[in-house]
Amino acid sequence: MEVIKGLRPQPNLRILSIGFYQGLTFPSWLEVSSLPKLVAVSLWSCGKCQDLPSFGRLPFLRKLRLHNMKSIKFIDKNGVVEGFTSLEELELHYMPILEGWSLLKVNEESDVILLPCLKKLSIKNCPKLRKLLFSFSLESLYLWGCGELVKDLPSLSSLQIYDFNEHISFPEELTTLPDGMRHIDRLHALSIMYCKNLRFLPAWLQHFTCLKTLEIEKCHPELHRRCKKESGEDWPKIAHIPSKYNDSLKE
Repeated sequence: MEVIKGLRPQPNLRILSIGFYQGLTFPSWLEVSSLPKLVAVSLWSCGKCQDLPSFGRLPFLRKLRLHNMKSIKFIDKNGVVEGFTSLEELELHYMPILEGWSLLKVNEESDVILLPCLKKLSIKNCPKLRKLLFSFSLESLYLWGCGELVKDLPSLSSLQIYDFNEHISFPEELTTLPDGMRHIDRLHALSIMYCKNLRFLPAWLQHFTCLKTLEIEKCHPELHRRCKKESGEDWPKIAHIPSKYNDSLKE
């Protein structure tokens, strides 16, 4: 820990990775003014740190990966919802108490667009996360064991939903895909796995004419039955999709 605190990286540093740091706060040199040219930051297993540096003020930051940061509740608890003007890829993995982007509530009707360049978002095992602000530039979304984060994302081309804990991503009363997904009709690929409560597909899925690949694996038996070729009740909703895989039926 003392070694990291004593470092003095060059101001032209472009890639930074820190793992297993056990300090309560990050070193003073990890400030925007000290490392203004960072384009990629990875932090993992820094379990005691409760606050993150103000990465949103890094003008060239394109990739941010936060893994196993067990004490982080907010990406920016000071309420900074602007910034991250160049961020293209964001990973939030294994952050058990992460609740949201900012401690301050953002007006639902605000014109603020967070992450204007974001193209790829991966969220894994963040069970308390309920809402994030997205931009319309998002192209790929990966969810695994998270809250109900699917919003109106019309530019999305790839979506994967994994859920090993049915009481987190898809609670018992939610037996089909969230209605908020109906607007992401540019979707090209959809994978639904381990969603034990999903029993049927929504009618609006038949209007996803751009969808080329559908994969349904280890979900509720009723969903698999309903998606059976020709005879299933949901077959007309997915018949137009060129490539389909229903694991229990081995189509």
